[in-house]
Amino acid sequence: MGTSLGELGRRFSRARSVGGLGFAVAIAIIGGFIHPAVVGVGIGTALYNRAEVYYRNRHPDTPVFAVFAADVIVAGIALLLIGPIIPIVLMMYTYVLVTSIFWVTRLQVLLLGLTLTTFAVTSALFDMHPITFGEHEVLATYGTVLCFAALTLWMAESAAGSIRASNEIERAALGKEREASQLKDQFVSMISHELRTPITSLMGFSETLAESWDALDTHETKEFLAIIHSEASHLQRIVEDILLIPGLESGRLPIEKTDFALNEAAADVIRVMFAGGSPYSITSDIPHIVVSGDPGRTQQILRNLLRNAQKYGGPDISVTATFDAGMAVVRVTDSGIGVPVGEQERIFEAFQQVDRTDSRKDGLGLGLPISRALARAMGGDLWYESSPGCTFAFSIPLKNLRAVA
Repeated sequence: MGTSLGELGRRFSRARSVGGLGFAVAIAIIGGFIHPAVVGVGIGTALYNRAEVYYRNRHPDTPVFAVFAADVIVAGIALLLIGPIIPIVLMMYTYVLVTSIFWVTRLQVLLLGLTLTTFAVTSALFDMHPITFGEHEVLATYGTVLCFAALTLWMAESAAGSIRASNEIERAALGKEREASQLKDQFVSMISHELRTPITSLMGFSETLAESWDALDTHETKEFLAIIHSEASHLQRIVEDILLIPGLESGRLPIEKTDFALNEAAADVIRVMFAGGSPYSITSDIPHIVVSGDPGRTQQILRNLLRNAQKYGGPDISVTATFDAGMAVVRVTDSGIGVPVGEQERIFEAFQQVDRTDSRKDGLGLGLPISRALARAMGGDLWYESSPGCTFAFSIPLKNLRAVA
């Protein structure tokens, strides 16, 4: 059926409404000088314009061809009233071709032209026409032609503007589609890489245990089981991050708020991540602060920050907490080289990581953006602080302002 009225856009519809009404007013004014009946034609055209606007607003799915067909019928009726004045007929054809060719098919343009030709031929066969201009025929002709020319140019410009806007929207959509496709390929590639490593380790060490359990001593068995547990935990973290991606994109992350002791939640994370034999030196100074938030999500934030400190920082890591203005602020500091100034905001974007040349660069680049989103969902925030080493801090609302040692 071709383009619908709703697809024309506001610019085209406004030009058609205002231009059509201006055309009707101009015809009525011309009629005041040359023939009283022309005033009636102008009024009738204005009423037609208003009725068309009313219909377009309430039936945006109507094909554009129907509107142009109505224009041709109205123009044909005018030819029957005044006769086939050649300049006016030619200008009507120009209007139909210029305005309709943008929006309807070639066959529909041909049908509109044939319809207008039928009205013109029929008008030429009449000997008498209800409206005659006499000595004012030149004024009527040129006035009508000028009105049609102005309306045609306005409609053509608005149609071209609508086409340009549509092309820009299409280019933007294609750009977003290409970007989404690249992100999807990048995401699939990273997921494949990240999943392959722990899965390979799990399969290899579990097969070794299954085949050589009796031949391994206790120390080797415990070591293999510890590796399996570590790789399974790594795999679990990857899956958790993947499951949070939809919530991260929509801004609706699942949060359960409750009151809990921040130092106890942090101690559980530190105890698991820095078990005996850890090559890192960890110090913790978190007073008994009761905060309001999701304890599981708070621990997830702290785990992500501590994991980054282990991967990218130095051997010395500290966790501290202060409170101010109704917020508890937790800082994780390591003795590493820190984050370059140009990357201190980029690292909070999904799938972004600090450029590094060492083999410790792994992960999906989701830890920091997810942690920031979680902190903000609980009413706090997460940021990077320039300091000796590297410091990441996040805030969470306090339940009260008392800190008990």
